[in-house]
Amino acid sequence: MSECYFAVRGAAVVLPHGDNSPTCSHGSANGAEIEGHLQLMLRSLRPQDKMSMAVRLQTQVSDHARYLAVVSTHDTEKLTLLIGMDYYKGQMTIGVVLPLLWCSRVELAGDGGVAVYGSGASSKADNALLFRPVSVQAMW
Repeated sequence: MSECYFAVRGAAVVLPHGDNSPTCSHGSANGAEIEGHLQLMLRSLRPQDKMSMAVRLQTQVSDHARYLAVVSTHDTEKLTLLIGMDYYKGQMTIGVVLPLLWCSRVELAGDGGVAVYGSGASSKADNALLFRPVSVQAMW
């Protein structure tokens, strides 16, 4: 893994470093699991994209792990994306890609979740995606 990160309570913050920085990884007791998941997440992205944070999400499916990642693109158009990723049977797949635009709205839900309203009629509940991290504290 060529990224440095800090992991705690189901979240990982990918630390910025230059091209000449040494490879490093520091995590919690379940660091091997999150490191493996981070490697798969980073391999799912294009080389020019940079992940700054990944938070494990609550799921109703016991044999799946779900994550919400914050990713910046470094193409001709620079964007910040929220990417929902699913880990199942040794594979990481991308389930949702949501660009954060000037008209996007992000709110904390009362149950510890994060509601993201996309473009368009951003006040409508049917235009919202709700993410529930395993630990809200880890995001801050």
